[in-house]
Amino acid sequence: MEDFILYLLKSSGILAFFWCCFKLFLEKETFFKWHRVYLISGIFIALLFPLWTLTEIILVDPLPHTLTETQTSETIILPDATTDWRTVITTIYAIGAMVFLARFGVQLISLNKLIRKGTIIKTDGVTIVETKENTSPFSFFNLIVYNPSLHQPKELETIIAHEKIHCQERHSVDIILIHLLSALQWINPFVWLYKKSLSLNLEYLADNGVTKNMSSPKEYQYLLLKQAGVSSPYSSIINPFFTSLIKKRIVMLNKIKSKKIRAWKFSLVVPFLAFFLVAFNTKTVTQVNPNSVQEKGVTKVEFTIDKTSTAKDLEQISKTLKKDYGIELIFKDISRNAEGFLTAINSSFKSEGGGSGSSSTSNVEGIQPFSFIMEINGDGSFESFGYRMGTKEQGGDEKTSNQSSIPPITRLLKSSLTQDSTLTDPLYIVDGIEVAANFKATDIDPSEIHSVNVLKGSTATNKYGDKAKAGVIEITTKSFHNARTPLKKTEKNKTVSTYQVTINVPLYIVDDVEKEAGFNSNDIPASSIERINVTKGEEAIEKFGEKGKHGVIEITTKKD
Repeated sequence: MEDFILYLLKSSGILAFFWCCFKLFLEKETFFKWHRVYLISGIFIALLFPLWTLTEIILVDPLPHTLTETQTSETIILPDATTDWRTVITTIYAIGAMVFLARFGVQLISLNKLIRKGTIIKTDGVTIVETKENTSPFSFFNLIVYNPSLHQPKELETIIAHEKIHCQERHSVDIILIHLLSALQWINPFVWLYKKSLSLNLEYLADNGVTKNMSSPKEYQYLLLKQAGVSSPYSSIINPFFTSLIKKRIVMLNKIKSKKIRAWKFSLVVPFLAFFLVAFNTKTVTQVNPNSVQEKGVTKVEFTIDKTSTAKDLEQISKTLKKDYGIELIFKDISRNAEGFLTAINSSFKSEGGGSGSSSTSNVEGIQPFSFIMEINGDGSFESFGYRMGTKEQGGDEKTSNQSSIPPITRLLKSSLTQDSTLTDPLYIVDGIEVAANFKATDIDPSEIHSVNVLKGSTATNKYGDKAKAGVIEITTKSFHNARTPLKKTEKNKTVSTYQVTINVPLYIVDDVEKEAGFNSNDIPASSIERINVTKGEEAIEKFGEKGKHGVIEITTKKD
């Protein structure tokens, strides 16, 4: 509904500008046929132009590799219920549109009843309907309706000639079109002014066509004045001969024809349309620069979701992942606050080649940003993919919660370090302490890791010296992180975050074969691994029984 409201605002703005240009620069000119083209074009442009979007593609370099996994549980106190003004406004608009459409329908039904009661005569390609009702002569599509007892024979001849022009040039199509638009944009004051200008111009066209063939145009003007007080109850949906704007019609009949050079004024609307398209209908799309490749030929592709992400943004991310990378990413359980910010969202992904995961995050003031990241080798195969969740450590009152399937540390980290390193193994720092050279990352349960950070090049050596030439892998466990970050008492509408840590060893499955408790995944060369999947919680227990209660790591090796 938000997209429709935005569309309606854009459409109303374009229609208002068309009318303002017409009123200021064109109305006093005598280009009646061109006026009709301009006004009808304004209606279609107002309806269709907001749907046309320009796409600006910005290429960005991949970000440095940083993987953070945060496990939290949170209690949210919802704010007091307030009036949702967007719902109120939408309801009022919908009721108004239905009222005006219903009114239009009633007028059409009443007009049909009037025509059925009259005497029908077909002549010269039109249908004459003689009625006994006290109504002004009018035309509707191919019908001309009048009361013969209210007019002299000579007057009727002129009136019929006028109405025939309305029929021949299909002026009723214009009337129907502007009625439907006014029902759609009834809340826009300019649509009613637009309707009045369009209807009056149709009368100028018919008046001009009749007087061209008259020896004394003055008689036609006297006829208009004579019947100025006669009205029709259906005047809003038909082309009445006598209207309340007789004076303007007579003035225009006596106006000197405009010079053709003045037709340049019709082009005044073009710069505005170009400005509108660039300013309001340009969508910026960020893509990873394909020429910017990380070390070892690995490219990182990242899609970020934050509290301002729209439904179209989420849909575009899902479509791109499915089409270009074969990954199905689904967003569900989406909630927004009164400001339109995302306050809760769940997502899950599944790769065609294997691997799946899920993530959920919520906050009453708007979610913290999180990303779906992929690392792609030069040959197009995946090095890794999964979530990276955002968190605000200092404040302690905004957290994200997620459950994501991220490949075990060893493979992911090795892909992030350089091949030309002079050392065989990187330097490991666990909870701020340098560990022994024979340390293996797989000795740590992946479910107990809070965050992993990879340092390379000068960044590593500046911090740890020459021993960090092969790179540094900084690992922070949840127990260490929680010890440094005490729980905070929060006020109303704040998030309370708690952690539960249990150190256990996961179950390893290699090529569908269960491994013993002492199995070391580092014994498998990283180059021979095709796919790794991590399963946790109830899903692991349901699939592998009690032995999977501490998590399951499934490794599939490449087949020669």
